[in-house]
Amino acid sequence: MRRPPTSSALTVKDSSSKYVLTLDRYQVALSKVKDIEVVRSFPMIQEGLGKLSLLELWSVLPSTVQDYLKRVVLFCQFCQRSRLGWNNLQDLEEVLLQMFDRMFFHSTPAEDASKLMAALKFVLPMLQEFALARGLPRAHRALQGWKKAVPAQQRLPFPWVCLTAVIGVFLWENHFWESLCLLVLFRTYIRPGTLLAFKVNQLVGAMLTTSAAAGLWTLNLNPVEAGTPGKTGPYDESILWDTELWASTLFLVLTARPSHVDLWPFSANNLRTLFAQTTSKLGMDVLKPCLYSLRNGGASDDVLAARRTKLAVKCRGGWMSDKSLVRYSKEAKLASELLKIPQSTRDFGELVAQHLEVLFLRNLRLPPPCVNLQVASK
Repeated sequence: MRRPPTSSALTVKDSSSKYVLTLDRYQVALSKVKDIEVVRSFPMIQEGLGKLSLLELWSVLPSTVQDYLKRVVLFCQFCQRSRLGWNNLQDLEEVLLQMFDRMFFHSTPAEDASKLMAALKFVLPMLQEFALARGLPRAHRALQGWKKAVPAQQRLPFPWVCLTAVIGVFLWENHFWESLCLLVLFRTYIRPGTLLAFKVNQLVGAMLTTSAAAGLWTLNLNPVEAGTPGKTGPYDESILWDTELWASTLFLVLTARPSHVDLWPFSANNLRTLFAQTTSKLGMDVLKPCLYSLRNGGASDDVLAARRTKLAVKCRGGWMSDKSLVRYSKEAKLASELLKIPQSTRDFGELVAQHLEVLFLRNLRLPPPCVNLQVASK
């Protein structure tokens, strides 16, 4: 009986070019990895890569496939440098334990070990079966010890008063649309990479909505026609814009352009750089702020302000479990860390929050505390 074709032997007879392009991209990535000399030294890895079907590859995001392949190559390089050979899954667990020890003493985050295990299970489906039957008990026990010894550094939620302070500086420096983007990130909990890749047609006008959503703008995440699902898999998720309703005036301006162009008139890298520079100027480094912390901050703020129930927050953020929500919303920790922010920054944030609508719609500006300090020093 003939073996069914693997991804390397597949031909796609489809009128849509996106499937052909996706298959080509995956095939190129796989062939590059299989041709790396160090990978050839491990027949099980070589065989596992060759057997991956197109739909198996599509079970995770393209960026995840790339990350998995990179981690598998690094694992093979470690085995070769350390002269650790393995020909079965039991021996592979022994090698994993030695690599975990090495990673731990090099201050590598435990999360990297978890991702390595996921990558190996993806490339070696029989390892997944082995783990289910036997549980990889020693590898999992080692990970538990690692996480106890070095607890993971989790992102702190970004407080509302800190966000409004940053928005105030952005507006003062004429970064108008960047300011609006920060507000949308905070209120919707959308992942930065997702929102910054939005096209104009993903922001749906109020007049086009129906029923309970009538009168509200909608943000359409991961439209099915784009062919890229969300992080947890679904297409066509939507989020209602039900706060700061005055922003609809600004949404009208953003959407008065061709539907296929980028929604935001700036690059993601520029926004990240501006955000990092501004939070540092305002004395917020203690929070270790990043754009992703706005997702956490929005969820925590809605819970603290009793704006939404925890169930509503969970649904809005796309969190699949209560454990995920607890990991993101750290209200008590947030309150204690906020006290470490300079009082002048907090006062400025409160002032901006009180006049947010006027600042956006009437093009007014408030001098931030970092500007006042510069003037005083001169």
